Amino acid sequence: MVADAEILKLFALLLVRFSGLVLTAPVLGSNNFPVMGKVGLVGLSAMIVTPSIAALDTPLSSSPLEFGIMAIGDLLIGMLLGLIMRLMFAAIPIGGPITGAMMIAYVTMGIMGRVVPQIHMFVIGFPITISLSLFVVAFATTFYIGFIDGMLGRMWRNVKTAIAAIS
Repeated sequence: MVADAEILKLFALLLVRFSGLVLTAPVLGSNNFPVMGKVGLVGLSAMIVTPSIAALDTPLSSSPLEFGIMAIGDLLIGMLLGLIMRLMFAAIPIGGPITGAMMIAYVTMGIMGRVVPQIHMFVIGFPITISLSLFVVAFATTFYIGFIDGMLGRMWRNVKTAIAAIS
C-alpha cells in the first residue's frame, strides 16, 4: 500500500512538471492547441513516464506543505524546459537571414571573381563575410530581444494565471 501512495505522489509531480512544459512549449502552449488536447497530452505523458522511473531511495514527503513546494519546483522546471524549447525555436528564423545574407555575399563574390580575375577573393572574401555576418546578427538581435521580452511577459502572465488557478 505504501508503494501505491509513492507511485501516486510521483505521478502527481510528473503531472505538474508536464503541465509546466505544455504551458510554455512552442506549439503546445499556443492558444491554437485545444485545452482538452493539452490536458490529455499531459495525463498521457505522465502515465507513460511514471512506470519507467525506478523506485526512490527515500519516500516523498507526506506533508502537504513540503509536497506543495516540490510541486511548485516541478512546475518551474517544466516551464523552464518549455522556455528553452521556445528560445531554440525562436533562433531558427535568425539563422535564416544569416544564411540568406551569406548566400547572397558568396554569389556576389563568385560573380566578382569571374568578372575581375585579378582580385584575390580569399583576401577580400573573409573580411566581407565576417563583417556581413556581424551586421546581420546585430540587426537580427534587436528583433530577437523584443521577441524574448514579449515571450517572458507572456510566460509570467501564464505563471500568475496558473498560481491564481491553484490558490
